Amino acid sequence: MKKIVSAAVPDSNIWTAGNGKKAVELVEEVYPEVVFLDIMMPGQNGLEVAKAVQSVNPLTNIIMVTAHGEYALDALDLFVSGFILKPADEEGIRRMMANLRHPAAAVHKGLYVRCFGNFEVFKDGVPIRFERSRSKEVFAYLVDRCGAAVSVSQICAAIWEDTQGKSSSYCRKLLRNLYKRFEELGYSEVLSFDRNSYAVLTDKLPCDYYKMLRSDHPRKHVSEYMNQYSWAEYTAGSLSEPS
Repeated sequence: MKKIVSAAVPDSNIWTAGNGKKAVELVEEVYPEVVFLDIMMPGQNGLEVAKAVQSVNPLTNIIMVTAHGEYALDALDLFVSGFILKPADEEGIRRMMANLRHPAAAVHKGLYVRCFGNFEVFKDGVPIRFERSRSKEVFAYLVDRCGAAVSVSQICAAIWEDTQGKSSSYCRKLLRNLYKRFEELGYSEVLSFDRNSYAVLTDKLPCDYYKMLRSDHPRKHVSEYMNQYSWAEYTAGSLSEPS
């Protein structure tokens, strides 16, 4: 499979796993955009692994590869992106890649925000470094608010549980650093900062969370949303509820 996929998609990064447990561990580590799964494998079968992969990242495309065509309906019930009968070939792989449920790219060009798993911000596939980790967390909170404007006091209450405003001057400094960083990167247009009103412009911000909200993917399988931030647990819980 690795040889066939490499030939069909020559610029891709490919990882392999010998069983379902290792496959899920890899997904948690590298967040691939496409996973090819055999149905018959050691330990968990491919359908069970597909459910686990979806719980890590609901936007990962899953393509089942098997000699057992009778499992096709079971696979489709999981909203997988495709089903290939063995023997797999390059043309079949290319056809699947051209018709993914969630279109993928080898590298997201420009700005891209990942919320599922550890929150991360990328430029051309490379993580963006912030002067202060708290600036990154403030940005994460603005992303979590999905375009709704928030005040400094709201940010302080959510991140530091500070209802007395003691952190307000520190928060304003972080917001200034945040705007400066995005200005340096050439993406200040994704931020809407006006006096005591702060927000992100969701239509200008490519983000896996926003993509999921706009999709018809069932939300019973959701990864750990922004799992390094305790204040994000409310959103994570709401995403886990059946839509």
